[in-house]
This record gives sequence, C-alpha cells and structure tokens, in this order.
Amino acid sequence: MIAFLLSPIEGNAQFGSPILVYKNDLPTQKECVEINSRKLIIMGQRWDLDLVEDFKRKKEFSLFEEYKDNCIAYSDSFIKPLAERWSMHDSFEIKQYREVKALYNAGVTDVLVLALVKITIEKDNDNKNEFTVSFAYTGDEAEKDAAGFNPKEFKALVLFPIEQIEEMETTFKKLYIGVGIQHQVPTKTDINRAVDVMTNLVNRRAADAAFTDNTLKQFAPRLKDYTLAISKKDWEDGLLIADAQAYYPYPIEKMDEDKYNELIKSGKPGYAYGFKFGNLVGIMLSDTRQVAFIAGPSDIPNSKTSPFFNTRDFNKINEAVTEAKIIFK
Repeated sequence: MIAFLLSPIEGNAQFGSPILVYKNDLPTQKECVEINSRKLIIMGQRWDLDLVEDFKRKKEFSLFEEYKDNCIAYSDSFIKPLAERWSMHDSFEIKQYREVKALYNAGVTDVLVLALVKITIEKDNDNKNEFTVSFAYTGDEAEKDAAGFNPKEFKALVLFPIEQIEEMETTFKKLYIGVGIQHQVPTKTDINRAVDVMTNLVNRRAADAAFTDNTLKQFAPRLKDYTLAISKKDWEDGLLIADAQAYYPYPIEKMDEDKYNELIKSGKPGYAYGFKFGNLVGIMLSDTRQVAFIAGPSDIPNSKTSPFFNTRDFNKINEAVTEAKIIFK
C-alpha cells in the first residue's frame, strides 16, 4: 500500500485503486463484502477552514456568504448524478462532515462514506510520490479546469469506512477504493464513469477472492466483438482510424462528445468506450458496465505517454486483447 502524508484538514491515507494510483491493491474481499453490507452516506464538500478564517479576519462577510452558497451548489452538482447512478445500495443519506462525525461519536459503525476529494501529488526528499487528500471546496475548481487537466492535482471519488472519520483531520489511514475524475468540477459523464468503475471492481472482488489488479484485463479479449468508441476530444490530432487499426485491428469509432456521453449514460450492445485520465487509459464495456482494460504509465514508458489516444495506447490494448506480447511497429 502507499502512504499519503497530509496536512491538518486532510488525512494520512493508505488505499488502493488502479485508476487513482496506477497499479496498487484493490480492496480485500472482506472489505468489498463490508462495502456492500454497510449503509451508505454521501458526504458533501467541507469548507476550506483557511479560507473561512481569512474571510472572517478581513471581515469579508458577504464573500463568506457567497462562498458558503457556492460550496452547497458544488456539492449538489455531484451528489445528484451520484444518486442517479449508484447501484451498490438501495438507499443512502446525504450528510456533512460534522454530521458524519456526530454519528460515529454516537456509536454508529455500520456505515461507509462516499465523498469527492482533491488529490495532490508531490515528490518527497527521496524523490518518491507523496499524495495529499483534501475534502474541502476551495472555489477555484472551475478556474483549474479551464487550465486543463493537471495530473498532479485532480479530483477523485472515494469510499471509506465511517471509523476513519475520527482520524480524518490528522491520520486518515484507510480508504476502500478511489477512482480519479477528469475535471475539478465533475461532469455527469465523470460521475457515471467513476461510479461504474468503482462498482464493477468492488463487485468482482467481492465475488472472487483471486481477483486483483493483475487480472483486470480478463475481459479484454471480449473487445474483439465490440466497437471501441472514443471521444474526438481524446483522440490525437492527425491520427487516422486506419493508422490506429494497424495496432488495434478491430472496429473503432471516433464519436462527437454528446454521442459519446450518451453511450456512457445509457450503454449500447456491442460498444465499449475508451477514456483517458491524464496518461491513464481505461476501457469499459458499455452494455455491461464492466472494466475491460486499464493501463497506466507503468505499462508505457513515461516519455511516450500522452493525454490523447495514440498508437502506443492501441498497441497496449491489443496486447491485452490477444494476451500476447506484440512487437510495436
């Protein structure tokens, strides 16, 4: 597992997710059973306490009220699509951090929490990655989106047991699973995709103790029978479909964004969809919402990675489909 060194309103966490931290352990089978058996709480965004203190110190009370309203609106914007997409539990409650902590202090332990967090990645003194996790709304999310995806600071959807709420501010040690999100202000497509990845991995692990991140590509051979849909905005400029098929010789369709988003929302028989999260590549079977492929920078030399689908990506996908090493052309 990977240690995460965090600051006061954040947590010192250990957790695994192939989307969030590349190739790391999935939850144990016991943890996945716990996820399915516990009651669910969706937690809204916390205030950034440093920002709040700054508003009060400067007596900028109108700005503080605006910040509070924006925080509520931001929480609502991702909670609604979560509620529509989530299928692991028949019901859930929406609560704020203080309410979740009050529940735990009252002795409630049969709960898990679903939350949106900000992941920040930095290098430590040994040139290793340090991950910080923040549950606060900072108000500059839209501005950061306008600047483009930052692989060193992004949002993620995470699940954790309520027992960790007591330690969240200082030594938050355990998350069940986390899935990275493309935008700082999550779109419905971001939420749908993250929920589908999380649900599929948890359910597969719960049903099969032998299922690990090393067997994620077990459905990849099925891609021979699917058309691989990719949003035009995720496609490398100048790359023709015919060029891509020299490395991945199966049907590929470049889609307008609206059609692509509808595919993720509703699914379509015979279609899989590919997505890039920073330099990470994922493919979901749209009709069954199953993960068919995940590859990260550990699979492709970092100097060759790209935020757009390119020939190396298609080569790696084909290797998973054929279950054989393919010489890159």
